[in-house]
Amino acid sequence: MSGGKSGKRYKKSGVFQGYIKYILSFNIIAVAVFITAILIAMKPVSENIHKIENKLNMQVRDIVINDDCYLPDENSDEKNFGDKIGNVIIENCGLNCDIYYGSNRASMRYGAGFLSEENDFGSGRLSVIRGYNETCFSSLGYVKKGDIVTVTSNNGVYNYRVNDIKYIDANTPAYKSDNMDMLILCGIFSDLSEHSGECLYVFADRINGEVG
Repeated sequence: MSGGKSGKRYKKSGVFQGYIKYILSFNIIAVAVFITAILIAMKPVSENIHKIENKLNMQVRDIVINDDCYLPDENSDEKNFGDKIGNVIIENCGLNCDIYYGSNRASMRYGAGFLSEENDFGSGRLSVIRGYNETCFSSLGYVKKGDIVTVTSNNGVYNYRVNDIKYIDANTPAYKSDNMDMLILCGIFSDLSEHSGECLYVFADRINGEVG
């Protein structure tokens, strides 16, 4: 009788061990498949990031972000790449983000980038702000004609009224740097977006006095 019971215990133990090995093997295979899937998925994402970066004017690739104030010295007009120079708000669509000097990946990782080739806000000339539609400009697609854009910078607060909204091919020039007292918000899409290969341009004219 004791020998039979010992045999049964051994049999049950063997089945249990086999079951444990099966579970472990399954988990190891599942983890391996999961890691492989992540690596495969990361490749197109990495490629898309590089494609987006190639579309940007990369004046400086390694810059330090300065979030302390709009400009370190209020008496100086000199700006360094990475300085926070202002803030842009469109209340009707919920857009509210900081603006950094330099339209490059470092600046636009934290907020919107200001095209340094263009002029300061309120200069009477064209100003351009760029941002990723997947991040700081995610609500830009909900903007409507007539919405008010408020830009706060070191040299004042400026209001603009949206007059046109267009999706334009990323390789097609959408504006010229003429003597225009206006603002352009440019939303950049990734290749994973339905608007891949395009940019969302929001054109706004400077307005004075009361807004509404």
